[in-house]
Amino acid sequence: VHVLVGQLQHAVAEGGREQQGLALGAGRHAPQQEADVLDEAEVEHAVGLIEHQDLHVPDIEHGLAQEVDDDDGVMSAAELTLQELASFAGLAQENMNRAAGWRFLEMGRRAERAINTMRFARQFAYDEAGGEDLDILLTLVDCQITYRSRYLVGPLLAPVRDLVVLDPYNPRSVGFQLMTINEHVATLPALHLDGVPEEPQRLAARLATDLETTTAQNLDNKTVLAIEQRITSFAHAVAARYFLRRQTGVVGAGISSLA
Repeated sequence: VHVLVGQLQHAVAEGGREQQGLALGAGRHAPQQEADVLDEAEVEHAVGLIEHQDLHVPDIEHGLAQEVDDDDGVMSAAELTLQELASFAGLAQENMNRAAGWRFLEMGRRAERAINTMRFARQFAYDEAGGEDLDILLTLVDCQITYRSRYLVGPLLAPVRDLVVLDPYNPRSVGFQLMTINEHVATLPALHLDGVPEEPQRLAARLATDLETTTAQNLDNKTVLAIEQRITSFAHAVAARYFLRRQTGVVGAGISSLA
């Protein structure tokens, strides 16, 4: 029980840092000179939405630590986290303009969800996982209703893996996140108009293709970890391509060095 709560806290904290690095870093690092990369006002608006809402990582961590003595307390903590995240997702879905800032925020959210889902899958959908572990996984990724409506049996390893990781029609699955990321990546500006995909596009396309051709039986922990690391590499590639880190004290950096 303590391990599960610790994993939830770690996923929320790590996810917040990853999302800031990919989706929110532009508020501080996007170059003003490169209009085709990002509109600074749009990104500042996205950052402002997050900074002034009630979704605070310390508050979530405090809620997660309240009840850890029984399974009901752990499930309540998981449901609290899902409610907080759903509230923020609904805010962005209903109130943000569909401009460049929204696309980067959306990619960051999708990448974060995919990474966290893979972490949960490694912990609870390992080769010898039983029904109790798989049931916890379905709760953590908010797929209990979907699984129960699709399968008339208790949680089984292959169906749970397929639903949580591979299913392109399940909005909570990793496959769905990668499909959505590909759609956003395709709209990003290219540095060269030679038709050659840039690094973020190549990484996203390979990830989506590999996941489409993978079966649930092949999703052992080694494979799941490899996919998780590749999603993280994609997030870093987007940050390196679109959110430049300027050296402190450097004035008037040449525009030709922009990537």
